[in-house]
Amino acid sequence: MIVSLLLINNRILRYSFGGLFMFVFMGFVIALSANMYNHYGMSKETTVQHKQIYSAAPANVPVGMLITKKIENNHYIMMFKDSADDQTARVHFVPDKNNVLASLKKSANYKK
Repeated sequence: MIVSLLLINNRILRYSFGGLFMFVFMGFVIALSANMYNHYGMSKETTVQHKQIYSAAPANVPVGMLITKKIENNHYIMMFKDSADDQTARVHFVPDKNNVLASLKKSANYKK
């Protein structure tokens, strides 16, 4: 646009090409702004897993128990047994300190 406005001597061609390139440039700016705002071509992917868990309490305790600790808004660390035969409960959903970005994209929540 700038080259056509500065280097073309013919007045009609200069304004024609300058105006054309200005509209093309403005179209690119609008398209880029719309893409930055709406994220065209991207979609949010959510994976939900439902899992049967077993009480973290010893087998002789009749009450079921889930041990949780909230570490952020929707992030929980939970302690429970993976199967009814397990002797001790394991800690689940602990963030990976080596891969912080992947840990931020994952969250755990529970419903009673």
